[in-house]
This record gives sequence, structure tokens and C-alpha cells, in this order.
Amino acid sequence: MNPARLRLALAFSAALGLAAIPAAAADEKTVAKAADTKLVDPFERTRTRIDLLLKARVDPEPLPAILPNPFALPVSLAALTAEDDLAPVNPQNPAAPVAEQPEPGSDAEILAAYVATLRISGSVRINGQLNFIINQLRYKEGDVLLMDRLDPKSAVKIAASGPGTITFVLNAATQVVRLRN
Repeated sequence: MNPARLRLALAFSAALGLAAIPAAAADEKTVAKAADTKLVDPFERTRTRIDLLLKARVDPEPLPAILPNPFALPVSLAALTAEDDLAPVNPQNPAAPVAEQPEPGSDAEILAAYVATLRISGSVRINGQLNFIINQLRYKEGDVLLMDRLDPKSAVKIAASGPGTITFVLNAATQVVRLRN
């Protein structure tokens, strides 16, 4: 063999050997990386998002033992005096004072008869103002209810509304109605 060819063959085999060493080391590194890393689920983020959104449906928080009444009006009984007809009655003295009977045909009697026919089905606070649902219509303080649609003199006005009460006025007669909670 020719010495030039021998040198060429030797240089080629050395280059080939040196090139194979980093390739073998790279193969060992990829095998080690593949063993260390786990497979990435492409839908993991989606499953996490679904679990986050539906957790409240699947595992809801338990309700409190005693549910609050959303329709109850806060009634402050401390502001009521013993003379007030809305004050709580003392259980040792259950006798309430006898109310005066209105004269027949007076404004007080007409107002009492008309208020007894009203169907007060609830109250709603809209923009900080108390509104009442009376005969399936919404009224607030200062509104007028007509007893007779043809007679404007038969107007009953809601004069005042407080926590748990409505005051109706017909001419000079007033009627305070206490709402049930």
C-alpha cells in the first residue's frame, strides 16, 4: 500500500472515531433525558381549566344550617314605645288597649274597609327606596291608589313606609298596616 493512501486511511478512521464518540455520548444523554422526563399530556391545561370551572357544580359548598329569610324587613323594636300599637305585647299583661270604633261612613271606616281588601304580596328595595307589591302592582311612598277608577276623590295615598309598616291616608284618616315577616 502506498504511504499516502495509508495516511489518508488512518486520518479518515481517526476522524470517523472522533465523530462517533460525541454521537454515542449524545445518544446516552437522550436516553437519560427520556427516562427523567415524563410524557406531557397535550390536554392537561384543558382538563385543569374544566376542573376549575366545574368544581362548584361537582362538589358544591354546603348550605348554612339556618338560611336567612331574604324577604324579611329589618324591624327595630327598640325604637317603639309602650304606647305604640306596634310594640311587642307583654306576656304577663296580654290585654291590649281597645281601639276606638270609627263612625259609620267616616273616612276612617272607608279607609279601613278598603285597606282590608288590598293584597300586599311583598316589598322590594329599588335604588334605596322601599317599594311594595300591592294587588300585583308596584307602589312606593307618595303613590296614590284609586278605590274607584272613575272617582279621583277616592284616592288613598301611601303616606309613609317604614321597616315593616305602610301608612295609608284618605283625606284626614290614617291607617297603619304592619307587614308580616
